[in-house]
Amino acid sequence: MRNLAVFLVFVLVLSGCEDVVEISLPETRHRLVVEALIPVNTSLNTIPIEVKVSLTNSFFETIPVANLSQITITNLGNGTDPDDSNSFVILIEQEEDSGIYRGEVGTEFLTDGELILQLRYQDRLYFSRTRYVPTVPIDSLVQGTNSFNDDDELEIIIHYTDKEDRKDFYLFNFGGNTFQTTEDTFYQGQSFSFSHFYENTIEPEQEIIIKIMGIDQAYYNFMNVVLEQSSGEFDIFETPVSTARGNIFDVTDIDNDDFFDNVNQPDNFPLGYFAIFQQYSERIIKE
Repeated sequence: MRNLAVFLVFVLVLSGCEDVVEISLPETRHRLVVEALIPVNTSLNTIPIEVKVSLTNSFFETIPVANLSQITITNLGNGTDPDDSNSFVILIEQEEDSGIYRGEVGTEFLTDGELILQLRYQDRLYFSRTRYVPTVPIDSLVQGTNSFNDDDELEIIIHYTDKEDRKDFYLFNFGGNTFQTTEDTFYQGQSFSFSHFYENTIEPEQEIIIKIMGIDQAYYNFMNVVLEQSSGEFDIFETPVSTARGNIFDVTDIDNDDFFDNVNQPDNFPLGYFAIFQQYSERIIKE
C-alpha cells in the first residue's frame, strides 16, 4: 500500500526563480500524451467520455495541444461487427484547439466487451485496448484522532469490503492530487480499513470527498511506477525525466494487432493510459 500525492503527470514546469537567467537546454522531442481514463457510474443509463490529448513540452514552455484527425472507441463485444455504428463512438473536439475530445455512450457499451481506443495524429495511428474493471463501494468514512507525522494532521478512516470471488486492485483518490494504490492479497473477501492523513488545513464543516476506483493489475503496476517516480512532488499528468510507458502504442508500422507493444520500436511510444473503471465516492464533513 502506498500513500502518494500525485496523479499522472506529463509536463515538468519550473517556476519561482527571482533572477532572470539564460539556460541552454537540449531540445526535447515532443511526445504525444493521451489521458483516456473513463470512470463509470453504473447507476446511470449513459456515461460521458472525455479524452485529453496534448504533447510533452520542453522546460519553460506552455503545454502544446495535439489536434487529432480522428479518435474513436470501439466495443468489440462478442463477435460484434466493428463497422456497426452501434459498436463505436467518434469523439469530437467540441471546443476548438482545446485538445479535449468528448462523446457519450450507453453504460453497457463500456461495461460489456473489449474496448479499443484508436486515434490518428500527424499520419500516425495509435491503438490501445482494455476492459471495464468493477470495484466495491466505500462502506463508511470516519474521522479519527490519530496522527502520522505530527499533531497537525486530520485522520480519516476508510472502510470497505472486498469481493470474495475475484482478485481486486484499487486506486483511491483523496483529492488534491493525492492517490493511494492497494490490492486485496491479504484481505480478500474481508472487510478492511486504513487511515489516510490530511494536512490539517481543512476547516470544520468542510466536506471531504474520497473516491475508490477498480483497476486491473497492469494499471496498478503503471500507477505505482508513475507515483514512485514523482515522489509526491508533481501533478499526476506531468512526468519526471524518466517516463513510464502506459498501454497506448504507435501501431502505424505494425501489421499484426496481436503484437502492438512497440518492442521493436523502443523510442516510438506515446505517454498516457487507457482505462475504464467503476468508481464510487463517499463524503464526510470535518467535525
